[in-house]
Amino acid sequence: MAAGVGSLGCDAADSCSADVILYSAVISACEKSQQWQQALGLFALMQQTDVLPDVMSYNATISAVGNGQQWQQASISWR
Repeated sequence: MAAGVGSLGCDAADSCSADVILYSAVISACEKSQQWQQALGLFALMQQTDVLPDVMSYNATISAVGNGQQWQQASISWR
């Protein structure tokens, strides 16, 4: 799930901290590469790590699930 953030050099062993800008960029990349599941996973991970989503991260996630025609999955994730 967090492969996108991990591939940028941020993982549990690193001292860097992923912020909303990094998450939004990776979620946007997932959307562009039609990886809606990764986008949803990263969106959930944001919230688990106390990174507050912003308009960009919501828009990127919504676009990813919309392009993947997975609206029902997205609505379950945001309950």
